[in-house]
Amino acid sequence: MTSVEKTEYMAMKPRDALTHDLKNIKKIYSDANAYPEIKPKIKEFIEKSISEFPELFEK
Repeated sequence: MTSVEKTEYMAMKPRDALTHDLKNIKKIYSDANAYPEIKPKIKEFIEKSISEFPELFEK
C-alpha cells in the first residue's frame, strides 16, 4: 500500500474500511479457489462486527 493509499484508507469510515478489506479477502480466496469454504466465516464476522459495534456501521 502506498502512503497515499494508506492515508485514504485511514480516513475511511469503519463501514467503508470493512467493505474494502472484505473485497480484498474475497479476491485473495477466490484466486486460490477457496472462497466458498471461507464465505460462511466471513458472513459470520460481518454479522458479529455489526452487532457488537452498530454505531460504527450505521449507513
